[in-house]
Amino acid sequence: MFELPMETDKQSIYMHIQRNFFIATLFATLFTSGGGIAHALDYSGYMYALYDRAIGELPSGYTIDSKVDMKGRFKLKTRAVNHFRGVLAIDPSAYNREVVPTRLYVDYKPNRMWRLRIGYAKKIVGLAYEQDKEDRLTIHRDPVYDKMNRSGLVGRQLAISLRLSPGKSRRNTLALAASHDGSRNSNITYSAIHRFASVRGLRAGLWGIVERRNFKAVGRLTVFAHALALWYQREASRFAVEVIHGIDPDATQFEMLFHNSRKVHFLGPRVEASYRYRLTDAVSLQPLVSSSLTFDDLHRPRGNALRFLGGLNLQIHQLVVSINAETVGTSSPENIGERRYEQKNIYGEIAFYF
Repeated sequence: MFELPMETDKQSIYMHIQRNFFIATLFATLFTSGGGIAHALDYSGYMYALYDRAIGELPSGYTIDSKVDMKGRFKLKTRAVNHFRGVLAIDPSAYNREVVPTRLYVDYKPNRMWRLRIGYAKKIVGLAYEQDKEDRLTIHRDPVYDKMNRSGLVGRQLAISLRLSPGKSRRNTLALAASHDGSRNSNITYSAIHRFASVRGLRAGLWGIVERRNFKAVGRLTVFAHALALWYQREASRFAVEVIHGIDPDATQFEMLFHNSRKVHFLGPRVEASYRYRLTDAVSLQPLVSSSLTFDDLHRPRGNALRFLGGLNLQIHQLVVSINAETVGTSSPENIGERRYEQKNIYGEIAFYF
């Protein structure tokens, strides 16, 4: 049976009970859906080949200048039976030589207005996590999302969540989730999305997380992150602007240990836009641009990273060929007014969706 990846390395009996309970619940749902497995399941997913190439200075977290990988996602979803539905998704990676469960949960949806979910799924903080891979413009998420991922503010966890879409028009969607693990870390994530009636395709969203963490060195610490976005997507046009702000848990722990007790706040405004040209009924070409400015520490705002990215997506039926080229200019508090564009990266991807 798969070993669910956890946000902590503490292996306890409590965690194994959680894991086995949710796996047993999901597969019980699969086998009791009626009509056999072939009849009971819907499947979807994608497979893709990825090429990353760093030119010049390596990006943060990289130790090699190029990377080739084969990845994918295989998602199984049961048909709804008595308003219950089970979902299992696994992500294989050739580079890491592993197959990781990324979704494992049970939904209860008695009507179109609300849904209860129990299981293992991603923390949704920001527009790039609200959207699945096939809906994102760029191959990789923005650096501010990488920062939140490294610090554990986003990722995946065992949680119980409630999603509401009140009213007949269902223009507003509200969500709330709670999680607690065996290391006494707990969090609450929330989101609110509004669909404007006056402008079709225009939406506004707010996402956030408040987390109580247990650090051995500094004790319990409350951290948070939230994102506010406005985006438009209709037919060929697409545009989004977003601001992400939060507390860096790792940098805050370092400051509390060696300097003072202040909390380290980060900030990441970002913008992206694209236009899809329909060449034939089955072929389209989508040029895109994206830019972001990441402040690792608002106490030292002169130290930041400015990112520019341009790309092109070519879609032929279910096949998507993408190429992104980016440059990142960094400045430091010590060198005021000097920005060094030494980090340049090229990303390529061939993806097939089914």
